[in-house]
Amino acid sequence: FDTENLSTVIGLQPVEAWQKGEPIKGNPLGLQRPETAWTYELGFHQTLFLNEVTDVFFHRFDSRKELIAKILIQGKLECKIYVVIEIYEKSLPAIFLDKKFVALANALNAEIDMDLYDFR
Repeated sequence: FDTENLSTVIGLQPVEAWQKGEPIKGNPLGLQRPETAWTYELGFHQTLFLNEVTDVFFHRFDSRKELIAKILIQGKLECKIYVVIEIYEKSLPAIFLDKKFVALANALNAEIDMDLYDFR
């Protein structure tokens, strides 16, 4: 899997990318990466509504879904969408995934992983 080719084909640059077997930087045990990865981040969004963030994801990736899906199938790759929600003070977010986001995740055959961090 050529991470640079993915970036070129879809027109987005990853925050981080690595190849399977590559040493994990800063790891004193000399551990190696167990898989190849191409990581993209939307950045921090201060909101109580998850759908505001999934809308950004949808608009960024929907026009690229066919290209990405083709690369995933050809390379026998997996797609994972990680959602990290940070809770501060007494503000609990509304967690809602609309149909268009779910359809996009389905088109990419993606898993969705949600992590909640409570800083209250």
